[in-house]
Amino acid sequence: MYASLKLREKVERAIAYLSAKNPGLGGHVAKYSVKVGAREGGYAYFDYRDGSVVVSKEWLYKLDHKGLGELLAHEALHGVLGHWIYLKERKVSHPLLWNLACDIEVNSILEELGLFSNLYSSMIKLTGSEPVTWRRFRFIGVGPKEPAELIYEKLLNSINNNELRLVIENQRGEREAHGRGERSYYDFTVVVSDVVDSVSNEERRVYPKEKLWHGSKDVEEEFKKSYEYFKNTKDPTKLKDKVVEQAVELAVSLRRAGNLPGGLERFVAPSKPQVQWALLLRSALKKGTIKSVRSWQVPNRRGLEGVPGYLRTGNNLWLLVDTSASITDEELSTFLAEVVAISKLGKVNLVTWDVEPNLVVTAASRSRLLNYVKKSVKGGGGTLSRPALEFVYKKMRRGDVVVVLTDGYWFDETEVTDVMRKIKKYSSAAVLVTVGTVPEDAREAGWTVIRIKRA
Repeated sequence: MYASLKLREKVERAIAYLSAKNPGLGGHVAKYSVKVGAREGGYAYFDYRDGSVVVSKEWLYKLDHKGLGELLAHEALHGVLGHWIYLKERKVSHPLLWNLACDIEVNSILEELGLFSNLYSSMIKLTGSEPVTWRRFRFIGVGPKEPAELIYEKLLNSINNNELRLVIENQRGEREAHGRGERSYYDFTVVVSDVVDSVSNEERRVYPKEKLWHGSKDVEEEFKKSYEYFKNTKDPTKLKDKVVEQAVELAVSLRRAGNLPGGLERFVAPSKPQVQWALLLRSALKKGTIKSVRSWQVPNRRGLEGVPGYLRTGNNLWLLVDTSASITDEELSTFLAEVVAISKLGKVNLVTWDVEPNLVVTAASRSRLLNYVKKSVKGGGGTLSRPALEFVYKKMRRGDVVVVLTDGYWFDETEVTDVMRKIKKYSSAAVLVTVGTVPEDAREAGWTVIRIKRA
């Protein structure tokens, strides 16, 4: 018991160290649970079955809190970047080489964030080998800001063309030689991660392992859903990319903090929305907004006696704007510009939300809305749609219009169909505008769906 408490304290200090050095990355790493590995030896890996980081007891005891913190960041980034997905989708022919490419990408990001030196020295002491970086392979064209997919192709082509020879050793001591070229590089040991077949039969039998750190339940459930999907589907290429979207959330939070590494820039490229999406939205809203009806309450404009005038009536518009960390600044600006344009159709109730709703009654100008949203955004993190949807359902009147502007990456997807059906039935128009995926709930509830293509 005392030993477990000591290890828990070290993990807590490791995450505190990360959060102090880089709050954006530290907060993201804290979402993943940390477990003690079951088998003997020194190793660490990302467990894609529940989104946890597993570290062997040997390494937990030998690492100081700084080295452990950077190790946790390394493994968590494998999960954030979805490296395990390519293996499950059978997109790589050489798993060990893919593992090497993933480590190069992750270590480049950590190096740029200033969170690699302790990991580097720790791995040399623990394994006798240096963690792999892009510099070792720059003679074959590998750069510091490249994704694992591109690095993998360069490594594979170089080996196939006999330009490179590697001897790779995984965490089980299995060694493989690759290539017969004149350039010989030995002992390229994959010392940090074990993305390939990371869960041994021994650990499957004793799962779940002891938790030293409890991460976010939402993150854990999301990975469990993805794992079950892969396990049961006949076509693994149809993975929902909700897990990978965590990379967008992390990139946005780091960019807001002013320290976005080049390796993550591709996740926050400016979006180029379709020109016609706004027209589609206005068309969908026409039947539910301003109407003109004949009424004796107002005089006829032409002064005709015995003829009623026209009375313009309208319903309230409820606009739910997703402000979670996965929404880029460009997308948020696009959403708010459309909110201002829509406000001409009637009274707008703006609801900004991530894990909980906030309300702005008026939409006077785009600049005022932007200022409000920047002040009201909370923490980044995941996206829960039910609190915001239930809030609107309780506040709206029959015949009101409801529009949700989002990227569709909801932790509670498939769990809000009931409330979306209620809103659809109670409203005159229910529309979902998405820059990402389309939640199953929206289609099942019969909402009108409009997609904006991300760049």
